[in-house]
Amino acid sequence: MEIEDKKELRNGEIKDLKFTADYKRKYLSEIRKYPEDIYRILRACYFLYHLNHYAKSGVMENEFYFLKTDILEKFYKLNFRGLSISYIRRGDKKRIIRTPWYEDDENYDDDTEDDENYDDDTEDDYENYDDDTEDDYDFSSPYMEIVETGYYDLYSFKIEIDDFTYNFCIPIGGVDWIKEERIQGMEYDPIEYARSHGREITEEESKTISPVRIAVEMYGFLYDWKWEKKARDELRDFVDIYREIKEFWS
Repeated sequence: MEIEDKKELRNGEIKDLKFTADYKRKYLSEIRKYPEDIYRILRACYFLYHLNHYAKSGVMENEFYFLKTDILEKFYKLNFRGLSISYIRRGDKKRIIRTPWYEDDENYDDDTEDDENYDDDTEDDYENYDDDTEDDYDFSSPYMEIVETGYYDLYSFKIEIDDFTYNFCIPIGGVDWIKEERIQGMEYDPIEYARSHGREITEEESKTISPVRIAVEMYGFLYDWKWEKKARDELRDFVDIYREIKEFWS
């Protein structure tokens, strides 16, 4: 790459960063017109969208997703104007396992253990086995199919407040705090997005805010910006993990 090309590319990056910084200042300034509770929600939405970028990058994936789930649970409990929750059907998980009752070793094929659908870790499945369901299985076969209904399904949290629109999704697994009567319908579009005045926040923009700043904003929102010991400790633990990973990869 020629020097002039590099200079032009660098100038373009600086221009993009300046645009993003200006946009963030404008956004945070404009939402100040709302009552304090709505202001905090819109502010949390903005940084939660940026958190999503890091969660999908694979770096500290679990920590980011746990934090995201905590934020969405707080949204759920606040039950504010403009929040709607939908169920997104994406499908079941099917696994083929070795049956516990089949004893004809002559028909057992060692090669099946290399099959990507073969699962040898079946103890939990046996514990959950119900004798009343024996008629559902073919006892002449050394294998059985286990279906985990709704394994890939999601909950969609849509926030629509005037011209500001956000959509966040989380897997239904492990989420036991959503009551059926709060689910307002079924959707089939698991796309997450953020829009301000009809303009979508771009993927490039989502990379411009540091994970540490995002963590401060998220834990601040979770604890109502009251930095008592529990809030400080959780934030410190999160930042320490991030710094260790960053140092490891640098």
